[in-house]
Amino acid sequence: MVASLLLASAQMSLGMKTLILAKDDVRPTTKVVNMLKDMQETLEKEKEADEDAYEELKCWCKENDKGKADSVKNSEAKIAELQNEAAELSATTKTLASEMEALTIEVRKATSTLDKARVLYGNKMDELQDDQNTLNADIEAVGAAATSVGGSASALLQAPQKLKELAAAVMQATNRRASLLENTLTFRDREKLDAFFKDPVHFASLIQQKDPNLMGSELGGMFKAMGEDFETDLKSVEKEMADEKMSFEELMASKKQEIKAGEESIEAKRVSRVEKRQRMMEVTFATEKEQKSIKAAQEFLQLVEERCSASDKDWEERSVTRQQEIESVGEAIKVLDSDESHAMFSSTYSFLQEAASDSRLKQVSAALVNAGRSSNDARLISLAAAAGIKGMEKVKEAIGNMAADLKKEYQDDLKQKDFCVAAFRETDAKVADATADKDKHSSKVDVLTSELSEIAGEISELKSKIEHQEKELATAKADYEKKTQEDLKTLADQQASQKILKKAAAKLQSFYVSLAQLPATPQSQVKEGLKEHKTSSQGTAVLQLIATVIQETAAMEGETSRMLKSDKKDMADVTEKSNKETNALNEELDAQKAAKARASSDMAAAKGDLKGAKKELADLATEKADLHESCDFMLKNFDMRKQAREEEMAGLGKAKAILSGA
Repeated sequence: MVASLLLASAQMSLGMKTLILAKDDVRPTTKVVNMLKDMQETLEKEKEADEDAYEELKCWCKENDKGKADSVKNSEAKIAELQNEAAELSATTKTLASEMEALTIEVRKATSTLDKARVLYGNKMDELQDDQNTLNADIEAVGAAATSVGGSASALLQAPQKLKELAAAVMQATNRRASLLENTLTFRDREKLDAFFKDPVHFASLIQQKDPNLMGSELGGMFKAMGEDFETDLKSVEKEMADEKMSFEELMASKKQEIKAGEESIEAKRVSRVEKRQRMMEVTFATEKEQKSIKAAQEFLQLVEERCSASDKDWEERSVTRQQEIESVGEAIKVLDSDESHAMFSSTYSFLQEAASDSRLKQVSAALVNAGRSSNDARLISLAAAAGIKGMEKVKEAIGNMAADLKKEYQDDLKQKDFCVAAFRETDAKVADATADKDKHSSKVDVLTSELSEIAGEISELKSKIEHQEKELATAKADYEKKTQEDLKTLADQQASQKILKKAAAKLQSFYVSLAQLPATPQSQVKEGLKEHKTSSQGTAVLQLIATVIQETAAMEGETSRMLKSDKKDMADVTEKSNKETNALNEELDAQKAAKARASSDMAAAKGDLKGAKKELADLATEKADLHESCDFMLKNFDMRKQAREEEMAGLGKAKAILSGA
């Protein structure tokens, strides 16, 4: 602007061929001086405005520097807080996992104890039930025997087979309850019973010979006493059964409650663990967000520093340039407004005459040169030279060409600005979209990474459980096979023992029974010198003992057979249960493998998308850098360049108007 007005001044003072004084008698030089003074006032105001703007910028730099620095500190404190929370959550999830594992073991132990208790209870109740059934049979047998022997011996002798069956039933009951009857039967009672068991028909015949009604008094009382003992024992067995049932039910209730409490605790801890792991993911994302915030703040701080540093440098250059411009205008005013100039202008413009002297022309040309140098515009310097050499028409033509160039430069800058603004807006939109895509894909990769890690842990745990289940089943089968072989051998030994005992009993019984059927030798037929022959008094006791041993061995055989069946059933139940659990674990393992395959596929796709988004951001960064390189200077200085051009064009217009006689 200064250059334009100085140019106008030069043209007015040096280039005019002819000038006509205005009607109000105001000289043209006075107009120039007034314009220069207005311009000087404007420059002073612009200087003050620049100083205010610079102070405002300094405040902005200070506030943003402090604000972003505080933001970084807050984010760092937040990250430390989140990291502490993440560590606590990690420790809590591990503790919950350990507690769940311990509770699972306890529940398994309680379940195993319950299963074993069921087996033991079943076995015990089977034994007691067998004992109860045999006691009822024994009570019925001795009761029937007591009723039968209550009549006459002759009636019993009429049904010898029934008498033998009755004796056999009572003998079995007596043998089974031998220990119970030790305090009930006397030695004499046992001798009578042995004789009755040995040959009930012969025993009844002897009683018949002595007294027909003696049978009831001899045996009836013993049978009743035995029945009473059996009844007492039956009540004891029934009480034991009731106690066993009560104890088992209490154990069942206790263990079921324990299992239920354990399972509920496991479920509660599982839910809590899921919540903690979900919170860990949230903390991780929040930490990443704070880290991104710190990075953005640091980048902004760097931008603030660069911008403020550049602004300081621009301010120094601008202050110098502005001061030089003001000084140039002041010098021009001094030249044109001095007493010498006024005296000359007074005589010069009182009538039409030629242009000013060469010495004045040189002074104004020098001022134009100084203005051109201060604004770094070579065209003004050339125009100043032209003012001293060429005529006014050529100067006017130069002013017109310069104005046209300024208009074209402005239009070019405006087009370039519009292009840059649109390009930055479009690029920023693309960067925002690409950043959103990158964040979305990055978050998806993080989620899938966590999911794959969790699935891997689940698969490993399931494999360990399946392996443990299979080992336990194999151990149980091996133990079962070993025990079965031992039980089968025991069963074979018991069966063989019974055969041997029965064979020995048959040998003894055949002798004593045949001997008992022989007629007694009359005493008169016994030769002198020979003592009376008597069979061994222990024969009957031996037979009874063998019978007892056979019965006990048979009972043991039955118990062994029952144990084999029970073990077989238990092994089948254990196998079925183990197979169900293993199948369930395998199904869960297959599901986890399928989930892993899906997650791996999604991970590959997400990584590909993330790579594409990062590449797009890199390309956009390059594109934006190119835009900054070509647009930053123009956009930053557009308003100043526009204002400068407008002022220069206005000055040129005024100068041209003055030269044209306005």
